[in-house]
Amino acid sequence: MPKETLHYRRLLPDSVRDSARLRLALTHRSAHPDKNNERLEFLGDAVLGLAVADWLYRNHPEWSEGDMSRIRSTLVNREALNAVGQRTGLIDHIHVSGSMTDEQSPISSRVVASAVEAVIGAVYLECGERQARDFVLAWLAPLLEAVPDDPEQAKDPKTRLQERLQMQHRKRPVYRALLSPASGGNATGFLVECSVGTIKTVGFGATKRDAELAAASEMLAAHARRA
Repeated sequence: MPKETLHYRRLLPDSVRDSARLRLALTHRSAHPDKNNERLEFLGDAVLGLAVADWLYRNHPEWSEGDMSRIRSTLVNREALNAVGQRTGLIDHIHVSGSMTDEQSPISSRVVASAVEAVIGAVYLECGERQARDFVLAWLAPLLEAVPDDPEQAKDPKTRLQERLQMQHRKRPVYRALLSPASGGNATGFLVECSVGTIKTVGFGATKRDAELAAASEMLAAHARRA
């Protein structure tokens, strides 16, 4: 069994590892329209949000409500939960229909993130609130350790660029896709141009959003050089 998969199972409480609820948490609707993880996902989302909010409140008493909300959103969004599912090997145990995945089209980040929340819901039902919170914090430990002391540092490049331009009373940046997998050829990602006045930068990413973030980061760097 792969090392990462062992890590995923090792984090689970003993009573959950071989439970029917865990099997249900790992079953996507495409694999079973009636017995699937959607209800557990709903529950796990609430448990996850509470556990992260409680951690932020206790560990950062100097932060405002807005600061905590912004950081929480970076810890519980689809990208973060997909990373958890990938890192721990959970993705290899999600049951989906054969038509949803193949070598060219792996399980989507949405499906992985939903399974992560469903597993949290299963832990809550099997073990109660205290153990569920501990499980969430253990699962998210690498993300929690990376939370910056200054919440402003957690803003993504698009947000920081937008706020900088607003402070300067300038127009919003314009993003334009130059290349995408749908364009044909051998494109495996997205190339996006960011324009602010006469300044243009480009960014590449696996998704359009990733490419926009990369282009915005380049624009911030270009503005810093001209300051």
